[in-house]
Amino acid sequence: MYLTELFEDYCSVNLALKRESSKDEHRTVIRAFGRYLERPAKVTDLTRRTVMSFLTQLTLAEPTVNKYASSLRALWAFALEEELIDERLPRKSRMVTRPDTPLPECYSLDQMELILRACQKVSGFVIGCTDGLDNVVVGEGHQLPLFDRAWHVHWSDWWTSLVLVTFDTGWRIRDVLTRESADLQDGVLRCVTQKDREGSAIRLHEETMRVLEATHIERRKRLFPTPYKVTRGNHWFTPRFRKILQAADSMGAELTPVVRVPHTVADNDKPFHRIRKTRGTYTAAVQGDENAARLLGHSSVSIFQTHYLDRTKIGTPTTEGVPRPALPPRLRAI
Repeated sequence: MYLTELFEDYCSVNLALKRESSKDEHRTVIRAFGRYLERPAKVTDLTRRTVMSFLTQLTLAEPTVNKYASSLRALWAFALEEELIDERLPRKSRMVTRPDTPLPECYSLDQMELILRACQKVSGFVIGCTDGLDNVVVGEGHQLPLFDRAWHVHWSDWWTSLVLVTFDTGWRIRDVLTRESADLQDGVLRCVTQKDREGSAIRLHEETMRVLEATHIERRKRLFPTPYKVTRGNHWFTPRFRKILQAADSMGAELTPVVRVPHTVADNDKPFHRIRKTRGTYTAAVQGDENAARLLGHSSVSIFQTHYLDRTKIGTPTTEGVPRPALPPRLRAI
């Protein structure tokens, strides 16, 4: 029995699990577990050795690892209750180990410039039509649509404007992809973030507005229409953006380490999420860490500094000019 099937049974009996976003979080964990196993995860994979090995290799913050562990614990307990497995759960204090927190990395402005140039090389169109009050995305292709009430957006302009809007706002990708044309008024883009349920309004840069308006946003419902469903994982999205990074890398962007990031990493280590880190880092350089943390919607400055601020791009702390104690006489001659 696959974990996805077990989870559907779990949802049917767990009346407290009502929010679709909560269900998506569980599905994200199951998919990540499957990517680690390199096959769909099964109920029999819920063993101490396998689960601990999966959790310890995650390059995530401790709270996120705890969420992953809690999700697997819930499924594990349900499988035990249904007598699908025999191995008992490990003690909670030993279930989760804290991984080392990697130093945040963002893109340099030169890399961002090459990424934008690479976006312009993407071919094809997003094709849709307007039917009464409905606005439907039909699909994608490499030929312009010929039917009535049709509209299209070049993938090159779609990606370019998406990168610019994400950089301007610092929002998560799901919040950007779900914006509607009506959310943009007089150059101000508004959003209620899906993770924090907090309102945000950002005035877009005039260059971003010019690129957006060139795609005739008045003809469609969404700013970024796509024939694919916008989900928490967006598994269609990251592979396509990696191809853009590969093109930018061939121009000299030195992005090979980013392109080769394994699929098992978390959302906040994925290559497109680095644009959010880039916005935060360069905002901190001009306006300070507190304003940058507020822009990204973090509950504390420490979260921003630990997981988003790339000091290598804006200067790392040094000892230059700081008073120092005198060295012992024997060491002064070295």
